[in-house]
Amino acid sequence: MTDFKNTAWDFTRTIEDRFANTTITATGTMRLSDVQWQEKGEINSNPFFQLYRVDFSKGLTVSFKDGREFYSIPTIIGKHHIEHLCGRDLYIGNWVGGRESIALQWKVKGDKKDYTMQSVYQKSSS
Repeated sequence: MTDFKNTAWDFTRTIEDRFANTTITATGTMRLSDVQWQEKGEINSNPFFQLYRVDFSKGLTVSFKDGREFYSIPTIIGKHHIEHLCGRDLYIGNWVGGRESIALQWKVKGDKKDYTMQSVYQKSSS
């Protein structure tokens, strides 16, 4: 997993929000360090920034800034099914990872949420 630490990735994202009946697009960069997953870019032409904590000691564990675990997978490379319950919102994810690209899809359902988010990360040369 050390070859994934301190890497840069370009990403595209599509969010199909059935609750709001809208489609949102995002593009940007993701930087993966020893301790964080940082995304910045534009979502529907507006700037955004997202930060998660990461831990590589047992595969890849991604946590929120406050330390609550979001999800954990045994390896970055491979296919993984992820589930995360956040209050009444259920996040069901599918991860397909390789050395040069990662595809991550989330289906989110809750009282006020009903969307699918598809993100594709391509390893950057910069």
